[in-house]
Amino acid sequence: MIVLQASDLRHAYIVEPTFDHLSFVIQEGEKIGLIGPNGAGKTTLFKCLTGELPIEAGQISLQKDCTLGYLEQRIDFQSGTVLLDALMAVFADILDMRRQLRQLEEEMSQADGGGLEDIYDRYADLTHAYEKQGGYSIESRVKGVIQGLGFTEADYDRPLHTFSGGERTRLELAALLVREPDILLLDEPTNHLDIKALDWLEGYLKNYKGSLLLISHDRYFLDQVTTKILELDHGSLTAYSGNYSRYLVLKREADLAHDKAVANQQRMLAKEQAYIEKNRAGRMAKQARGREKKLARLQILEKTEGDKTAHFKDFDVDMSAKIVLDLHDLSQGFDQDLLFSHLNLTVYRQDKIGIIGPNGCGKSSLLKTIIGQIPPASGEVSFGSRVHWAYFDQEQSRLDYESTVLDQILYHTDLNLPESRSELAKMLFFESDWDKQVKSLSGGEKARLSLLMLLLERPNFIIMDEPTNHLDIASKQVMEAYLKEYPGTLLIVSHDRYFLDEVTDKTWAFDNREVQIYYGNYSYYREKLAEQAELAALKSAEERADIGLAAKKPSPKKGGKNKLSKSKLRDEIARAEQEIAEKEDALEAVEKALLEAAQNYSKEAQETYEARLSEKDQLEADLENLYHTWSTSSELLEALVDE
Repeated sequence: MIVLQASDLRHAYIVEPTFDHLSFVIQEGEKIGLIGPNGAGKTTLFKCLTGELPIEAGQISLQKDCTLGYLEQRIDFQSGTVLLDALMAVFADILDMRRQLRQLEEEMSQADGGGLEDIYDRYADLTHAYEKQGGYSIESRVKGVIQGLGFTEADYDRPLHTFSGGERTRLELAALLVREPDILLLDEPTNHLDIKALDWLEGYLKNYKGSLLLISHDRYFLDQVTTKILELDHGSLTAYSGNYSRYLVLKREADLAHDKAVANQQRMLAKEQAYIEKNRAGRMAKQARGREKKLARLQILEKTEGDKTAHFKDFDVDMSAKIVLDLHDLSQGFDQDLLFSHLNLTVYRQDKIGIIGPNGCGKSSLLKTIIGQIPPASGEVSFGSRVHWAYFDQEQSRLDYESTVLDQILYHTDLNLPESRSELAKMLFFESDWDKQVKSLSGGEKARLSLLMLLLERPNFIIMDEPTNHLDIASKQVMEAYLKEYPGTLLIVSHDRYFLDEVTDKTWAFDNREVQIYYGNYSYYREKLAEQAELAALKSAEERADIGLAAKKPSPKKGGKNKLSKSKLRDEIARAEQEIAEKEDALEAVEKALLEAAQNYSKEAQETYEARLSEKDQLEADLENLYHTWSTSSELLEALVDE
């Protein structure tokens, strides 16, 4: 079922159209990724869908009673409100319904006669609406989202003004998620999330009951969450079925088919043009003029631009010693607030290491300690011989924002004019870009220029802090293309899991002020974590089985064997299953009776309601005990069978 339909949308700034004749639909439950280069109009399209920006032409149709969510739930961070209260305020309408229910309950306890019947009717109607809105679960929903996005119980009572910029972004995302709109619009939701929060958000969105339209440059995230890709580029929108990896395959196939059609058309045009030139005069002139008119009406196909590739062959580096960096007993922080302690780590020549961990664990501080920006609390940092390191920072401090692109190279390196132009071309800066001011460049262009400035220093050890932040996919691919071929050593802090998979071959994972080493990329690290979790779960099950066997083990009898009977356990499991089924049927009947008693007032109904409420509590308690019995007996039986 279609929940949103956009037809022939047009939007323009001044006279230049952002997009025109844009059409697409969102189906119920569909998870769509909207991709495209920075500046293509993705955020503009979102704002048109929500009505924040007008459309010059076209129509947007939303299914009746369908709710649309797009960070419109703003939080006042200057207020004295604490985190939990601020997010609960998102449910102001439901909290008001809750207050009304409490008030009606108070009135019911004091009313009698005909007035009580009217109160019962209003109470039943309001209870139904409250349940439909999920009123009983809002506290658990809010706390689940808060903790999933990396906050703790200790943050519940923190005033809003004490949160950092990144934390505030996560809080506004939380405010949107907890309301669970029918269509969720997310613009770069992975910004400021660490890997743990990213994993949680992926799971949340994969299981989200509503529809999803998200803008993201996080390819790993798109692969995990989306079932359809919309590519917005040069004002047109193209749909691809599947996740991001599937999109790459389908786009490549479409480009090849298109380029083949272009080649066929060019051959046809050349043949037709030769015929026209040959027969402009003479007895075939009429046919030639007819063919010329036909060609004039023909729509000429243009070859796809394809992916421009940066060229890095000339960026050679000198060879360093085998040991590039040695960290001995390194600690950072103060007293009880240590970020990490007693690290003993070694970086070897041509290692490509990714550093991962939760926000605030000390990843960036580790890099700044290594390069000497901040002194260590204890321990030593030692570089190997012939190591020439360079630091790629998030602030892009190598760039002169008032300079032009060409002057950035000419006046900050020893290169002459032809050499500067040649080096810029390697990083996809061509003649039309040379006179642009650095401050006018996009985020991806600034990152490419900053990387070029770093490379011209010819380092054999590059240290990078979140190098792909705010880059579009094309710019990330340029950076990956170089770093995969880079002959030196890399040490990279990043939350970009796709980037880490492409570039790194070793992982340092922060865990409780220590670092665990994994000899593979991010996906290898995930596999090892899954293996460790599986082993831990198996060990825990075995320990529970051993404890259960010991508890149920009968006293030894003379001349007999001390052994638990499998047949008795099977009988106990079957008996528990039968009782569970009976209790669940009884609970369903009680809940139905409760609803009827609330909807149909009478003195007898009121007495029934109170009796059934007590019965419901008892049935739920009985079921919990039966579930425990069934689970324990099943584990014991499984352990005996495996013996």
